[in-house]
Amino acid sequence: MAPPRRPHRAQRGTATRRGRSDKDDFESDSSTATQETTASPTEQPKAPVKSTWRSWLRYAPRLYSVVAQVMRLSLLSASIHLWNYDRTVLAYVGFASLLSMRHLLWSTLQGSYTDARQSGTVSLAFGIKLLLLLLPLGWFLKCIHELWLVLEWRSLMMLLYPLVLRLSAQHMLPSSKASIQQQWEQARAPHYKLAALTTVTSSLVRECVFDLIEGGYYAGLMPILLAPPERAWMDRLQCVVLGVLSFAEAGTLTVLELYYIHGTELYHAARRLGAWKQVNANGAITWQPGQPFLKNRVVRHRKKSYRALDDLNTADPSDRIARYFWFLFRRPDRSLQALVLQQGLLIASQILAVIVTQHWLVISIWGGSLGLSYLTLIYAIWLRRRVSRYRQQDEAFWAANFAKSKHA
Repeated sequence: MAPPRRPHRAQRGTATRRGRSDKDDFESDSSTATQETTASPTEQPKAPVKSTWRSWLRYAPRLYSVVAQVMRLSLLSASIHLWNYDRTVLAYVGFASLLSMRHLLWSTLQGSYTDARQSGTVSLAFGIKLLLLLLPLGWFLKCIHELWLVLEWRSLMMLLYPLVLRLSAQHMLPSSKASIQQQWEQARAPHYKLAALTTVTSSLVRECVFDLIEGGYYAGLMPILLAPPERAWMDRLQCVVLGVLSFAEAGTLTVLELYYIHGTELYHAARRLGAWKQVNANGAITWQPGQPFLKNRVVRHRKKSYRALDDLNTADPSDRIARYFWFLFRRPDRSLQALVLQQGLLIASQILAVIVTQHWLVISIWGGSLGLSYLTLIYAIWLRRRVSRYRQQDEAFWAANFAKSKHA
């Protein structure tokens, strides 16, 4: 969520002309501020800086998620098998690792594939990427062949449960990429359609839930289920706790990735929609769809009175989905603060485990797990500070526009 540039005065139109009411002036500035990306009122427009390495930063959250899941899977497998990796364990680690990397690999190939499909010619960069992707694909097929020869059919079915669940949900809730992109256009400025926001949010939440289930299942549950019955466990409780930690951290990384990629658009949509609180008041005006209401304005809707909570409020006062959406994305720093506290509790529990244990092997495993948790905590704190700084600049710009409209 990089801080945006303030739009030029000529681009904001005639929102501050004399002769218009304060409400019209603020609504015009607010609408333009949500169409353009907003920034601090004291910030001057800057020329865009083109940098190739910055374009690769969008892959950083997913890359770290993949690395963290692979490391936790390796630590849990080491705790179960006591560093005695056989071919089956290595095949499963490779299978789960490459399965978690499929979105990242496709993201690096998607742009070149789209260009090649539109132009009808295969570029040299696309050919090189395709040849490089053949190596992990061959390793993935080799891991599947090894697991097919060793595991029973019940264990093989357990390996496919998350994938079958995802495919079943996509079949029951069909949504093509074109329709989702169209809904995104309706959810962005200047439309901010609540129905489109509901569709987009439900699609994002569904993907997050499936990523959480898949990451936690393969990194925290399947290594325990695939352990042979004759395996002598060094500490069964430790393995179960490591599995629970892997599941919890997979959820944390999934939510952090959501806020990192889509946080800006969802924040502006939540600001535009606003929220309402039911109150007991008389003499309120009737709420009308599409009409913006300023903060602390009292309206009447469906025989109930509601007070506006945000600077600009257009959502249906009785719509609970809009209120939940506003609660999650209007103050994203508060939502990320909950993740920071959760990660702190996970770190405290692992520190206690390191203090209690005495064997060097167990201490090394808990030390690696603790290091991964600290990296996730640093990532969450950095993202929260970035989001908080962006929100403060945006609110300062809105306050400055409102003060100008009052004195115009």
